[in-house]
Amino acid sequence: LLVLLLLSGLVSSQEKMTQEQISFLQKKVRQTARATKSIVSDFTETKHMDILDDSVEHTGKLYYLAPDHIRWEYTYPQTNVAIFKEETMLVANNGMPEVIDLSSNKLFRSFNQLIVNSISGNMFNDDQFTIEYLKFDEGYAVTFMPKDRRLQRFVSSFELLFDTASGAVIQIKLIEPNDDYTRIQFKNRMTNVLVGEDKFKL
Repeated sequence: LLVLLLLSGLVSSQEKMTQEQISFLQKKVRQTARATKSIVSDFTETKHMDILDDSVEHTGKLYYLAPDHIRWEYTYPQTNVAIFKEETMLVANNGMPEVIDLSSNKLFRSFNQLIVNSISGNMFNDDQFTIEYLKFDEGYAVTFMPKDRRLQRFVSSFELLFDTASGAVIQIKLIEPNDDYTRIQFKNRMTNVLVGEDKFKL
């Protein structure tokens, strides 16, 4: 139940960012983050595996409430819910709530931290990741390659696309070591709308 753009179609228009451009992007993202208290957004999640002829696609709605509450509500083709808050993940298992301690699952913990940090503007941490910045016509692409060897066994990189005008994340991609990937695209994003605490309960 992992929530994550093939950049191949954008390669021709990509260019490495200058330090000035990087600083501008980081500032823009942090400005957007400080002004964001909640988010409601539609998303499409595409899972590509080389062993399958067709990719698997799911759609749903994301809810975010500052500082660290996230609800992934899948609506098609099946309904399901995954809730991240603090250091736990809540899922429905056979209709019963199940609590997962994120400290025991490095992949889920890193993914959730990256999502939360991308919203809060604190994801540019080169202690944990090697970071590459690219600019293209529609925005900015930032690739995070984990330095932790244990995490490298599960993921080779996280790729985030940021909208040029708003500095908001519009796409996330998690790439596994075998080049399978999960891509999440966001649309119809609404910020600072009412999101109640009840959204983060099962």
